[in-house]
Amino acid sequence: MRADLNVPGVPALNLTLPDIELSNLGQGPEGITAGELTRQLIRQITTRTLAAVASAAANAGKAIVQGASGLATDAAKSAAGAAEKAAGDAGKALKGVGDLLKPKK
Repeated sequence: MRADLNVPGVPALNLTLPDIELSNLGQGPEGITAGELTRQLIRQITTRTLAAVASAAANAGKAIVQGASGLATDAAKSAAGAAEKAAGDAGKALKGVGDLLKPKK
């Protein structure tokens, strides 16, 4: 079964539902109607599907957060490196200006 969460960057989830076993159906004197059997079956399918989607979505969410954290760390390191280089370049430029302003001997 596939579930699409409609979240940008998150692929559709492939879900596997466990086997569904219904027991003790129609044990009463009147048995069970097709409508009641259908209701019980759909209830089990719905419950298990929602549990599978919730679990898969939670795992996908963790993966997204970890990925975003890694991207943020990389961006911060890159920005720090660029700032350090800019500071070094600015220092060289100021020294050059200072050298120009010194009286000549």
